Amino acid sequence: MKLKSKGYILIVLAVIELSLLTVFSGLGVRSVGIVQFLFFIFLTSTAVSFAAVVAAKRLKHLILLILNPRTVAILSIAGILNYAVAQLFLTMAVKGTNPVVVSLVLKLWPIFLALMLPFTLNIKIARGQIVALIMGFIGIYLLATHGGIAMKLFGASYIGIAILSTLATASSNVIIRSQNQDVFSQVFIFNASSLIFIAMIAWLMNIQFVPMDQYTIISFLFLGSISYALGALMFFYTFKLFDPLLMANATYATPLLTILFSYFIMGTKFYAYYLLSFAFILAALIIQQHYAKRAPEYASRHSSEKKRTNLYMFDISGAFVNTKNSQIINMINKSGRAIGAKISSDMQHLNLVDPSKYGCIMFTTKEHKGYASPEELEFIRDIVGAKEDEDVLVCIGKPEEAEKAINEYFDWIDKIEKPAIEPSDKRNFFS
Repeated sequence: MKLKSKGYILIVLAVIELSLLTVFSGLGVRSVGIVQFLFFIFLTSTAVSFAAVVAAKRLKHLILLILNPRTVAILSIAGILNYAVAQLFLTMAVKGTNPVVVSLVLKLWPIFLALMLPFTLNIKIARGQIVALIMGFIGIYLLATHGGIAMKLFGASYIGIAILSTLATASSNVIIRSQNQDVFSQVFIFNASSLIFIAMIAWLMNIQFVPMDQYTIISFLFLGSISYALGALMFFYTFKLFDPLLMANATYATPLLTILFSYFIMGTKFYAYYLLSFAFILAALIIQQHYAKRAPEYASRHSSEKKRTNLYMFDISGAFVNTKNSQIINMINKSGRAIGAKISSDMQHLNLVDPSKYGCIMFTTKEHKGYASPEELEFIRDIVGAKEDEDVLVCIGKPEEAEKAINEYFDWIDKIEKPAIEPSDKRNFFS
């Protein structure tokens, strides 16, 4: 199965799992306190995610990761924000309102993410993607206003708490996207750090645990084993594989599914304006899919030095999310990224540049030197939109150094052949 096809299947499963997040969060705190509930969620998720590391034969990657204190610290911060803090605020908001309202508010996170990406990861956002985000927001707004214009939310303070959960999720995903370590190891670090964080809160607040009913047990087992372990693996795999806004926009489908699940599990009513809302959400997904099937364009960090107007670079790091190449793994573990640019198939000349002086690895989809598998090479060509007479120049290393290496390569090419090919998918509308 193609890498892209696997990714799409995982997106569907992740969206279904995320739709149940607020439902089980509300169901689980009916008989126990929030801190106790979260402690058992992350106790379960830590055990399951470690089992997943072992089952996937990624224990070696986890050990290498743990030996890097700086990376562990960064991932722990991201994990606590995305898991412990976000779930803490989410559960508080659900307890004060209901699963459907909180699910709607949480859909604001792709908008926050879109605003953060250009300033943090140098990923360009097309105007069409902003249009998709706005249309998705309109769909969410119609649900929140019951099909009207004026906001009719109850429990304003709890809505504010839900927004804090959204901000924690968006900011943590920026950090997660910037780190390219093994996904299985990352999820384990997220869960272990969140377990320690919640355990410290329970100890500092002297929380006394009480017996749990069957609904609480079912809820923390689902959230721990599925939402924060297996479901998280699916989510972060696709989040790294594709344009980050594809996964972000896909979550716009979760409110409708949450409404359906809430109806069957908790008896929530269904209203006609849900259909209008869903129409806007569906339109947003279609527009976003139009862009996200290509790699996100990389924004130059040296725009003042960039003399070439027809050189377009892309962030193709997602192609190596599951790489088996030890050299690439080492590069990625040092906060490296993969930057790609389209070239003519007869424009190789890799000997023109010594990538080692930039601390990088450089190859093309034609002369790949065994760095990438056939599946990865096909995926790279696909997301960059390379034609039959085109190849992709790939440079892996520190983003600013990889960019310098690519620019030097094209400086030499300019002297002996021709400049880079302008992307064939460059659009006049929404671009």
